[in-house]
Amino acid sequence: MPVLRRDYLPVDLEPQMAESGVTGTVVIQARQKIEETRWLIEQAEGNGFIRGVVGWVDLNSKHLEEQLDEFTIHPGLVGVRHVLQDEPDDEFMLRPEFIRGIKNLNDYGLTYDLLIFPKHLEKATELVKRFPNQKFVLDHISKPLIKSGLMRTWQDDIFRLAEQENVWCKISGMVTEADLENWKYEDFVPYLDVVTEAFGQDRLMVGSDWPVCRLAGEYPEVLKIPVRYFEAFSFSEKEKIFKTLYYLFLGFIVSIALLLVFSAIPIPGNFKTMIVLGGSMEPAIKMGSIVVVKPVEDYKINDVITFQRRGERELTTHRIVEMRVEGGRPIYTTQGDANNAPDMREVRKNEIEGKVLFSIPYLGYVIDFAKKPIGFALIIIIPAAVIISDEVKKIYGEVKKKNYAKEQEEK
Repeated sequence: MPVLRRDYLPVDLEPQMAESGVTGTVVIQARQKIEETRWLIEQAEGNGFIRGVVGWVDLNSKHLEEQLDEFTIHPGLVGVRHVLQDEPDDEFMLRPEFIRGIKNLNDYGLTYDLLIFPKHLEKATELVKRFPNQKFVLDHISKPLIKSGLMRTWQDDIFRLAEQENVWCKISGMVTEADLENWKYEDFVPYLDVVTEAFGQDRLMVGSDWPVCRLAGEYPEVLKIPVRYFEAFSFSEKEKIFKTLYYLFLGFIVSIALLLVFSAIPIPGNFKTMIVLGGSMEPAIKMGSIVVVKPVEDYKINDVITFQRRGERELTTHRIVEMRVEGGRPIYTTQGDANNAPDMREVRKNEIEGKVLFSIPYLGYVIDFAKKPIGFALIIIIPAAVIISDEVKKIYGEVKKKNYAKEQEEK
């Protein structure tokens, strides 16, 4: 592999990143030597575009904590990795001394990168289950056999590993598992589909595997693979946001329509909605609020009630501050929370619409406006017409597709 038999330095990587529009990267160990970890940290400190280092420490060592103390002084160290794929023992990661090493990482705020082959996925799942609070990253989607197209067992094991929510998956290293000379974008789509479905977009990250990727392609063309794949997802995410807003708007229109109806007639259960357009009950009830009221058998001091005195056209919502009995019937003195004195006229029980159960701030302004002809048109009729038109178009489109498909079958 002549292409890799040379030194690669940050100065070689930076132009590749610039060409691809990448502004920051994490560099990862290749040799299992403490000296390399020190060197990588030095490179991060001297090159601002290196945002983090995944280094190597001896997880089996009795001096592990000393190594971690030394390296975590530098904020650049974000994780560690051991080249498990090269260990002759497939169960190396489950050895007691290795397990003890992994146990220390969470205390230092470090991730652990799983550099493994598909045959190790079952053991890796067992490992991560033991440490639910430790963050793990699966490197190179575990290097499936892309060239041969074998993926069933790998797929099943990936889904089992992804069930552990403390595991993230790095999309990288795929081109070196495909046909080095003749790979194409379509070779990777089935594998990208699997990890995306298994981990979800929130637990995926993208890597280049540079300079190893140069065995099959240069940094920019390798990075284009996941970028191209997720471009479609960017659209679907936007579509999801618009759909959410659409349904929220639809719910708002329906809610306003129902409140308009219920402001005119009682709600089942003898509930009523009223609009408070005055500020006499602030701060408890804001001006422009909707209040929901219900008649009760007995009204008590401190209850907020909505009432309409005989001879008055407007409803009032105030608090009961005093009560007395006259001729066996209760009579109430009311006062607005924002007023300095009680209301001049008392309230009789037959004048009370009901006790206020709760209020919805400012929605009353919308309902009041919607009761007017122009408001009803702007808030109800026009939006409803747009929504109905959109749904009709969708239905027409679906019918057209089905008819076209039927015609093709008949041909």
